[in-house]
Amino acid sequence: MTALLLGRPAFGDEPKLQTALAQLPSVLGVQLAEHQLADVEKKLGPAKPVNNGLRAAAEAENVCYRGADGTVLLFGARIENAHGNGLTGFQIVRDLKMAHYGEEDEFDGAQPKKPACAASKLVSRKLATAGVSLGQSRAQVVEKLGPPTVETAARLKYESHTESGEWTTTIALAVELEKEKVVAIRAAATTSN
Repeated sequence: MTALLLGRPAFGDEPKLQTALAQLPSVLGVQLAEHQLADVEKKLGPAKPVNNGLRAAAEAENVCYRGADGTVLLFGARIENAHGNGLTGFQIVRDLKMAHYGEEDEFDGAQPKKPACAASKLVSRKLATAGVSLGQSRAQVVEKLGPPTVETAARLKYESHTESGEWTTTIALAVELEKEKVVAIRAAATTSN
């Protein structure tokens, strides 16, 4: 899988972005690519992984946790991940209806299978990744991460690329906004050659 860089931060702001995304994103000590779904369960408790049922490139196992305030934390591991079933993404979303279970362009009319969310006292609106949490303002996100790679009225997208030999790792952090406040944070890491 390859990623397309659609834009670049303003000149002079690359160091802020590179510092914020210098490591693979993590939440509650669980890091993309470095941990697996079993590690998530050790941290957050049992949850039943569900295969989303989508075609090969978008096929993933997902586990879901919901906090008492309705916040949802969803982890995904692509089946085709070259590094085993390491985590390839996670989402911190305001409520369950905002969760994504596969790439929209891969659906081909099929609806992905959704996991039931296990209750977790560790999940709440206070969760953060790269210093970003639900409820923050657009200005707070930009202050923390710098100008986004791509920006719309409802979304700030940050991307960082690291090359190692013939491999490129892309870290993407998408921050979704309603009324200028963060309502969803989606982190993903992909490796391509």
